[in-house]
Amino acid sequence: MTPSKLPNRILGALLPLLATTSMLAAQRMPMPDGRILQLFDLRETQHGGAHKLAPMKHDAGKHAASMLRHFIDPPLRDGDDITAIGNHWIAVFADEQRIASVDRLFHAAKQHRNDLLTIEVKMLDVSADKFRKHLLPQLDKIERKAGTTYETVVDKPKAKKFLTSCETAATTVLAAPLLSVLPLQKAHIMVGNETAYVKDFTVQRAGDAVIADPVIATVWDGHKSEVCATFLPGGRIGLTCDVNVQELLRPIPTVETVVVKGTKPVTIQLPRLSGVRLANVAEIAAGSLVVLAAKRSDGNFLVAVIKASATGNR
Repeated sequence: MTPSKLPNRILGALLPLLATTSMLAAQRMPMPDGRILQLFDLRETQHGGAHKLAPMKHDAGKHAASMLRHFIDPPLRDGDDITAIGNHWIAVFADEQRIASVDRLFHAAKQHRNDLLTIEVKMLDVSADKFRKHLLPQLDKIERKAGTTYETVVDKPKAKKFLTSCETAATTVLAAPLLSVLPLQKAHIMVGNETAYVKDFTVQRAGDAVIADPVIATVWDGHKSEVCATFLPGGRIGLTCDVNVQELLRPIPTVETVVVKGTKPVTIQLPRLSGVRLANVAEIAAGSLVVLAAKRSDGNFLVAVIKASATGNR
């Protein structure tokens, strides 16, 4: 079952609940198969609480549901689901044990709803030689369909020494943004350039003349960081992070072609991109590091060092 779709019979059961309980934080409905459908109001976890009826950002519920899914313990089974209904309702369809886990996650987020989490994402370019010498022995090799990555979590007592080792090995610090989020909220930053290029031509006739109009598109290069974080029961931090570095080959390659027989050739541009994307879900103590690395097209390694800290009340 996909995160975005509940069975029609479940969605049908939700409608009267939403119509009559829009001011309540949670409602539950036993289902014939023994599972429970429970609603949680995401506004309860936000600054000020649900009583202020603060408007939620578009897709806030979707991001929160995706975040919570990673930390439900035990994990959801086949047929269970957690999904967003509108911007602030989270619907959970599972057994009592898993519903209780989501309830604990919501309770931790509500307790810290005025507390900021600061996420530092440091992106480093490291030569292959220095990566193998200084960092590889401390990382775990992970094989996935998308490719090979190298990952680890460094506990707080060792974090400073490890970060110094990374910075010493680095050829360049590509970026080091600081992102601040409240529990179950997403933050992102994008730094780069959009470059316009001639993707194609459309042809129009004006009397006997043929006019070829360029179709302009854009391509992006630079770096993006996206994080979502929350406080977990017991004081640890749940973190999802997505780091993307993309480079545009310059000058943009071109090709000449004829769009209409008998007319002059036109030039179309064919942008080529290379990049690395790193993503991870982690449960860490405040001050610990999540380290992700992958090989770049030039043979160097992109190393992302992510640090999460609790910074107190907003």
